[in-house]
Amino acid sequence: MFCTPLGYADQPDADLVKQGTAALKHHDYDIAIAKFSEAIRLAPNDAEAWGSRGEAYAGKGDFDPARADCAQAVKLAPTSGDAYRRCGIVYYHAKEFERAIAAYDTAIKLDPQIAPAYSDRGMTYFRLEQTDRAISDFDQALKLDPSLSDAYVMRGNAWLVKGDFDRAWDDFNRALEADPKSAYAYVSRGYAAAWRYDFDDAISDYNRAISIDPTYQDAYRFRDEALQRKSNAWWGPIYLFFMGVGVLALLFWVFWTYISPTAFSHEVDRQFKRMPDGRLVFYPRLKGVGYVVPDAEKEKALRSFAKDFRSAAPASGILWVILFFILVWSVQGLVTSQLVRLGISPSDGIFLCTLSAFILMMLARQIAFSRWRRAAVHGLAIASEKGELPKFDLRMDDLISDIPVPFRWIALALVLFLFYWSFRGLWIELHEFSLRGFENSSIVDWLGIPAGIIWLWYGGRLLNYAVRRHRRRTDQAQKAA
Repeated sequence: MFCTPLGYADQPDADLVKQGTAALKHHDYDIAIAKFSEAIRLAPNDAEAWGSRGEAYAGKGDFDPARADCAQAVKLAPTSGDAYRRCGIVYYHAKEFERAIAAYDTAIKLDPQIAPAYSDRGMTYFRLEQTDRAISDFDQALKLDPSLSDAYVMRGNAWLVKGDFDRAWDDFNRALEADPKSAYAYVSRGYAAAWRYDFDDAISDYNRAISIDPTYQDAYRFRDEALQRKSNAWWGPIYLFFMGVGVLALLFWVFWTYISPTAFSHEVDRQFKRMPDGRLVFYPRLKGVGYVVPDAEKEKALRSFAKDFRSAAPASGILWVILFFILVWSVQGLVTSQLVRLGISPSDGIFLCTLSAFILMMLARQIAFSRWRRAAVHGLAIASEKGELPKFDLRMDDLISDIPVPFRWIALALVLFLFYWSFRGLWIELHEFSLRGFENSSIVDWLGIPAGIIWLWYGGRLLNYAVRRHRRRTDQAQKAA
């Protein structure tokens, strides 16, 4: 988006500014800076050259000289809306969005007919996730100049964020009608197609964008992602099947633990230990503090508590997930808006709100279970012997022994599936991370890598246990024979 030059057509630097503007449009920042610098040498009072060079410096990431050139352009042309608009572009690249909006406001005040200023301000609002304001500015820009292809594209992206695919698709097509050579429009339309799982159309649009601008890195990145997602599409039904089986199995298991009197019998037995002097000690956490059981009646009550406690864990987990989403949905908008007033971006505000809700729910669950545990052992004498956490294989043996045989096979299938999915997901995440680069990766992208590693490690540990258990059972069968 570039304004009409500030009347330099008859100046000796006119051709240089035109050449620099063309280079700037194609992101050839070094060439653009060289052209504008030469233009400034020939005509030191050309505000257009100063402002354009500032924009080129900003695009390159050199923000100090960009701000200096912007200030000089405004000094030379204090009543030029275009000079302030270019300052807004500088601040936008520097991620000083409030200053950018202020510069665009001034540009529009000086020249209410400056359509690109509305479009640029709309883009800034879009980055601030103020989507409705962004759409309003794009509407005004296109009302003033229907040929602004990029404004159609950005408005389409805004509609896409709001979930209105039809309007977004219409804007992308209008952008291509206004400028059939717009690589940006093809990439955006391709992204929208991929969003609807129309990967062939998406790949076709990315290829068109690359043919127009072979240096368009996002086109290559999005095309690779679309190709990857297309090859993964057939995994969708399999993934849903395993997830459905897992959820149904979990719900049935929760129900079974409550109706079965022998549920968790091996794990409950592990919490009691008979000492050499005849005392029976109950360890609520298996590890750490134990309590002396005074009589058979108390032992029966504690065994019932231990069984109910373990049964409540998966049930509360399901309830916890439901309440967590209800809490996030109900307070996220309000909390995020307050955080934005403190200068925190909306995306960071959403993350902080979600993290806070997660911590709050975890604390509430921990407090509730701790109070229940303390009530169960209230009045019992503390044993001098500390409990020790059993080895991983022993704990898994208890868990497997307490699970009905059909659920063991379901659990094994899910572990195999999750192990493979974690391995594959981690590889894809690392591949996409390398495509995005450090500067374009969100906090979710960063968290995805350690999460994949943790799932892979734990899944591998479970599979290793399954192999060892099978070998033990085989050896025992051979010795018995």
